[in-house]
Amino acid sequence: SLDTSLKDKTKELEELEEPANTLLSKRSILKSSIKYAFLGGVLGVFMVVFFICVVFLMSDKLVNEKELKRRYGIMVLGVFRRQEKKRLFSFVDRLVDRMEGTAERELADAQTFEVAAANAGNYIEDSRNVLLVGTVADQAIKMVQDGLAPLLNGVTLSVGGNLGRDAQAIKKAASCDAVIVVEKRNKSGFGEIEQELDVIRSLGKKVIGCIVL
Repeated sequence: SLDTSLKDKTKELEELEEPANTLLSKRSILKSSIKYAFLGGVLGVFMVVFFICVVFLMSDKLVNEKELKRRYGIMVLGVFRRQEKKRLFSFVDRLVDRMEGTAERELADAQTFEVAAANAGNYIEDSRNVLLVGTVADQAIKMVQDGLAPLLNGVTLSVGGNLGRDAQAIKKAASCDAVIVVEKRNKSGFGEIEQELDVIRSLGKKVIGCIVL
């Protein structure tokens, strides 16, 4: 009996197979790390792009001058060259410009004033007292006045201000013949622009067009 048992155990021992190595090798660990790092990077880039798109779509700021024409039917008289600044996600602005085809069409300031004056001259008609208004700083409006006034013969061009915040600007608008709106990309908000246009309409004044800084 003992001899038979010994033979059986010996046979079972001989038939045993060496267990497979279940431990991960260094090479497989490295491959897995690279794979998951790549997938994580792609997912991270996708999330960043998605976040930028949501912010862009939800933003109330004026990014492209074409929005003024699409939203309010305002004639864009002139667009000044964008001031390049190193800021977060500035590449998005450049990408939008390329998609819109506006990056190559930006003119120098002198040319922009000439184009704006020519466009304004076609829409001024009998208006002789024209007021510059906008949500931008008064210094920016004054800069537009200094460059545009010498090119508009027979027209008195004066600085108004922000019709949504400045009572004096509203009084000036009440006594003018027409207005030119001055706004700035990435600064002027559509809510403020709409408020200004409501004041202009309530006063029954003509909007000649808009100049975008």
